[in-house]
Amino acid sequence: MYIPLNYNFNMRYLIFIMLSSTTLINPINPILYGKVVDKISGEALVGVEITTYVDATKTYYTDLDGNFILPSHNLDDTIFISYISYSSTFVLIESKSSTYSKVVVELESK
Repeated sequence: MYIPLNYNFNMRYLIFIMLSSTTLINPINPILYGKVVDKISGEALVGVEITTYVDATKTYYTDLDGNFILPSHNLDDTIFISYISYSSTFVLIESKSSTYSKVVVELESK
């Protein structure tokens, strides 16, 4: 037997269930955005290797504009940045936001 229900009543609960279930199943992971530039010229560095301290098995690289994205990182993490003919460096990321952080790293040439 089919019992018709009010459309507005159904839509509110349907939206609530959809939003709450995606939040519970896929919690928002913090994202780290950044850019690596030359300290003297300010020019973007392409292909810089970036590794997180927590998960050293994953390596990320900067794009043509020197930008990088670490899709999921700890709120307080250390990243290791290295590039040919530049001094390698560790950068401590202290996130104040639970969703994203942005950092600009200046590398010095050797």
